[in-house]
Amino acid sequence: MDTPILPSDKLAYSIDQAVAAIGLSRDTLYRAMRAGQLKPKAAGVRTLITRGELQRYLDELPVLDLSAPAPGRRGRKRSAAA
Repeated sequence: MDTPILPSDKLAYSIDQAVAAIGLSRDTLYRAMRAGQLKPKAAGVRTLITRGELQRYLDELPVLDLSAPAPGRRGRKRSAAA
């Protein structure tokens, strides 16, 4: 990807700053870290995520295929009682 998605004024983000920058929940970021998809850095007692690591994580997320039915809605029919 040529154009960075994240602001370039910071080299690393706290968890709360990363949440705000990336637009995902804390829970999602922590799950990604536990799964090894997002690799944080330790600075004393602080957990930091570098701008490059956030960018890499975003770049590796799957591309959304809008032509396919949404997951969980395949074969689902609306009831006539609604």
